[in-house]
Amino acid sequence: MMKNTMKNKRNILVIGGLGFIGWHVSQEFLERGHYVNIYDKEIMTSEERIALANNYPALTVLDNCYTQDFPSKDPAIVYHDDGMYTEHVNAILHFGEFARVEQSMFKENIQDVIDTNVAGTANVFNFLTSYENVSKAPLLFYAGSSSRFSSKHAIDESLYAFTKAQNAEFAKNLSKWFGYKTCVLYFYNVFGESRVKTLGSMQTVIDAFFDAWSRHRKIKVYGGEQSRVFTHVDDVARNVVDLVESAIDGNAIESEYHMVSKRSKSIKIKELARMFYDDDMIEYLPQRTGCRNKSVITGNTYGHYPKTVQDYVKERIIERA
Repeated sequence: MMKNTMKNKRNILVIGGLGFIGWHVSQEFLERGHYVNIYDKEIMTSEERIALANNYPALTVLDNCYTQDFPSKDPAIVYHDDGMYTEHVNAILHFGEFARVEQSMFKENIQDVIDTNVAGTANVFNFLTSYENVSKAPLLFYAGSSSRFSSKHAIDESLYAFTKAQNAEFAKNLSKWFGYKTCVLYFYNVFGESRVKTLGSMQTVIDAFFDAWSRHRKIKVYGGEQSRVFTHVDDVARNVVDLVESAIDGNAIESEYHMVSKRSKSIKIKELARMFYDDDMIEYLPQRTGCRNKSVITGNTYGHYPKTVQDYVKERIIERA
């Protein structure tokens, strides 16, 4: 872990900070000595609140907060019903959107995608532009998606890819046209331990495979020939915070980065499934609508990602054997 080289602790607002990537990024900021303010729709229990307060005194959590209600009038503070607020935000990291490609094409999820990826993110952009003095506005790091690069028509293949691509361009143009400091971070298939276990259709492919394997059930593979590039969440968090710290320190950054190494190798989903079972315990099903065929690494990459999905799966299988 890098030491905090900045003269003062900085104030970071992480929208969606209780989610998978958002929580790991928040932890990394806290461990480096920064103040972190989380704005998230998840509702925490009193026990969770006490535990977080004891472990992270520099953390403020605004739970049960939706980006559809995100403040867009006063640039000085982020309001909350309980009176808590965030002052003098140095950087905003926006992870608070619907985060599944294929699931965005399920009819029951359409409203959620619109609420978070359209209305909610519009409020985040409005909040940034409410700063009349651009030089005093916080940095905005928007969590984009590599799904837009998988094919020529990728953004038309799912509601998720379409909304994420549009928001990424909007964020970059806020910088190009008006001078706000924005950066889009494109993520690939991130794996690792979650703060809260996700169940059902919203599981990541790794979690779904582990869940089936741990219960001695067949693994369901939709398609199987499609390939993905995987990055470990600890590596992702470390590199994100490195980049944000550098930007806050005044170092020049690009308008977008792919949070992956150019040396990262893709793996077919069926090959990943075979790390758990032989084919007799794998149920192959038709590829779902919205599922892209491959991950494509293009443009500026950032950081080092030493942890591989193969090693991760092997280690967890050995632990549970």
